[in-house]
Amino acid sequence: MDFSEAEAEVYKLERGDLLIAEASGSPKHVGRAALWEDQIPDCCYQNSVIRYRPRVTHPSYALAVFQHYAASGAFARVARGVNILHLGVGRFEQMPFPLPPYAEQERIARELDTRNSELNKADAHLRSAASKISRQFEEILAMAASGQFAPRESVTAAGTTEAENDSAPVDALYNIPRSWNWVRVDAVGEVTIGRQRHNRNSETSIIAPYLRVANVQEAYIDTTDVLEMPFEENEYQHYLLKSGDVLINEGQSPELVGRAAIFRDDVQGACFQNSLIRFRASNLVLPEYALLIFRHYLHSGEFKKIARWTTNIAHLSLKRFAAMPFPLPPLSEQKQIVSEALGRLSAAHEQEVSVASSLENIARMREELYAAAISGSLSDQRPEDESANVLLSRAAADQHGPHDYRPSEAAVMTPADRRADRNATERNTSEEMGSVNNTRHALAQAIVAAGRPVTLAELYLLCGYDKDSVADIEQFYLRLKEELGKSIKHHSGQGEEIYLEVIEDATA
Repeated sequence: MDFSEAEAEVYKLERGDLLIAEASGSPKHVGRAALWEDQIPDCCYQNSVIRYRPRVTHPSYALAVFQHYAASGAFARVARGVNILHLGVGRFEQMPFPLPPYAEQERIARELDTRNSELNKADAHLRSAASKISRQFEEILAMAASGQFAPRESVTAAGTTEAENDSAPVDALYNIPRSWNWVRVDAVGEVTIGRQRHNRNSETSIIAPYLRVANVQEAYIDTTDVLEMPFEENEYQHYLLKSGDVLINEGQSPELVGRAAIFRDDVQGACFQNSLIRFRASNLVLPEYALLIFRHYLHSGEFKKIARWTTNIAHLSLKRFAAMPFPLPPLSEQKQIVSEALGRLSAAHEQEVSVASSLENIARMREELYAAAISGSLSDQRPEDESANVLLSRAAADQHGPHDYRPSEAAVMTPADRRADRNATERNTSEEMGSVNNTRHALAQAIVAAGRPVTLAELYLLCGYDKDSVADIEQFYLRLKEELGKSIKHHSGQGEEIYLEVIEDATA
């Protein structure tokens, strides 16, 4: 994005800034915060982000406050919007902020760093375990599809390929046992594309539920959101699902195209849409074995290879799916393969659930950590710490000076003073964050007082706006938009700099 020199001065990020997501479609994500550490040189920020530049707060402590507000729903409660929730700069600035003495903030920040480091290590170990379990699923499916769970005497010798099997009617994808054959998918089952969705209704129509891509997850049918549409009698019988039918995602993202599950009368009288393919197994194959093969094709990328893409959607097509090679073992071996594979997949699933539960526990521990940080239970309170009220007073006395307001002199306080100070701090901080500087001048008056054309950055400061306040930045540009062409005009100076000057007739 292009920024003028003046805009870059206003919107440039500095190390220690906090960035807060101003808007999100999810209540959990609105207000999500992160610490800026100069990851990108000379970087600015967009209006979908709120910048918080610490003045009387330690960046790590402020981050903990905002992360607690996001996790506890405090940001979501003040946000406004229907599909997209907006936090709003004004509402953000008016929120109460629990402000301890700066020395205590530093102690809290150090404790946060230590504990977050421990949680990060645990999180990394668990995610590594989750990745290994995911690979374990893929390996189990590959073993099932290649005959490694079949009786030993039927397993092919190493190096044997299906090119040596004269009965193979299709190209082989990989080695399989000698007792198996490569056949087409449509040789072992009936394949049918679903019905196109429409709302045309007649007196003889049957209103029936139907399944679509969203309902067919990997190895299970999700019935939380099942829709209905009209079918004529002959259509209804054609598209009616039976227990044991395997449903495959015909149109999906490239990584998920071909995702499959077995229908087990999950929805009585259900049909299926044309975003799905139905595979109805013949007496040559078990539906459970066919599902193992289709899941292997999903994870090994075989479905992705034959799919055709349109924008972000990949399509298998009924014709290409029907012609795919299918490894066919004897029925007796299929039963053994299904039993062994399902047992191993079940054990891997239990491990997956356990790891996911542990990851959720880590997330809860982080939330508890942030709650402890802002409640005063993560660090001790010391009477020699400079009062938060004194800190605020020093900051208010020097609004445009340096932003380092660490304690200069220790203020000794009694426990009673500390309690009273803590009760007042939250109110004072809210007022300090949300206050509006009434000494700001009108833009045209500031230019007249300067006695010369001024740059955008100069005008901003001449009017008394705080360059570190997001609300001030927005208010300044709203005023500028109102006055441009009415009381103020602009012209180009040397280079690309823009200068603003007063329209004489407007101030007469």
